[in-house]
Formats: sequence, C-alpha cells, structure tokens
Amino acid sequence: MKRDYVVVTPARDEERTIAHTIESMLRQTVRPLRWVIVNDGSSDGTRAVVESYLPANPWIELVDRRDRGHRALGGGVVEAFAAGFAHVADLPWDYVVKFDADQSFDARYFECLLERFEADPKLGMASGKTFLVENGRKSIEWCHDDHVRGSAKMYRRACFEAIGGLEARRGWDMIDETRAQMLGWTTRSFIEQELIHYRPMDARQS
Repeated sequence: MKRDYVVVTPARDEERTIAHTIESMLRQTVRPLRWVIVNDGSSDGTRAVVESYLPANPWIELVDRRDRGHRALGGGVVEAFAAGFAHVADLPWDYVVKFDADQSFDARYFECLLERFEADPKLGMASGKTFLVENGRKSIEWCHDDHVRGSAKMYRRACFEAIGGLEARRGWDMIDETRAQMLGWTTRSFIEQELIHYRPMDARQS
C-alpha cells in the first residue's frame, strides 16, 4: 500500500487564511512526509504566521521567494510550486499535492483521497470539491466531476511524471488534466471530500 505524499503550498499574501490551512493539516489522520510552504514574495504577515508553526512541526518547511512585484496569474503559482517541489522531489513520495493556502478541510481529507487512489489504479489526479460559506450558508463552487480543483490537486506519481509536471502558464490546471486524460488516466473531484474555500475561485483576477 503506497500512502506517502508530499504537499507544496504556494502562498502570496495569505495572512488572513493560511492559519486555517495549517491547522487543518495538523489534524490530518495521515500526514505528509513533508509540507513545503512557499512564501511567494508576500508583503503581509504570511511568513510570520507560517514561521510560528515551524518549531513544533519539523515536517513543515518554509521557502522564501523574492517579490516579483505583481501577481502573475497561472504562471506565477506554478513557478512557486516548482520552487517548493525542488525541496521534496528526491523524497520517496507516491503522491504530490499542489495545495492553496486559503482552504480548510476535515481531519480525514487526505486519508479518504488516498483510499480513492488505492481503490482505482487508473485515478491519476483528484481533489475534493470546494465550498463557500457566507452568512452561515454553505454553497458549492460547481465544477464537472472529472475536473480536479487547481487549489487542491493530488497527483499519483506515475501520472505526474507522465504529463511532465505542471506548465507555467495560465490555464495550467486544465492543461495537466487534459494531458492526463489523453494518456488514459482518470481525473476526479469528489463531493464527499469537502474543502471550505475562504476566497471565491478566481477572486483575485480582474
């Protein structure tokens, strides 16, 4: 049974939300081998929030990148992911996760996703579904079941290597799953694995 996974989180100006993500990760019933959080040139207190968790959690690593001076949609997040992935690439991982810093999730989130992969050898990438909560009411950010949320993509190693990793351009999260599907892999997002999203999808795009 292969269950070892690594997580890379690009984070730019996520001071208000990243603690939710960290607290959720700390509660996981199956924790990652390593979690690399990439401080992608934040101008707020993102780094300080992450740094406060490091002494008690040596499996979390903080990587700093210089501020490029602007938010680069699509390509920027993939470049930040690549910077973090370089720190875990040589570990004996079975799955790699690109996970954003503005989500919270149940303690069994990753355990349940791993069970999905174990049950379906052709499942190449997967995520939960994202939900928004406003005024106490929860609503789904709708997407097709074969679309994997870019904010929480978990890749089987063989699939990730077959598609050549992530392409640093806008639309990367559609490109990678299309490549995977063309190679015969299944891609899925599961409504049972809920992700509470603290910012609407694409909210930072003008």
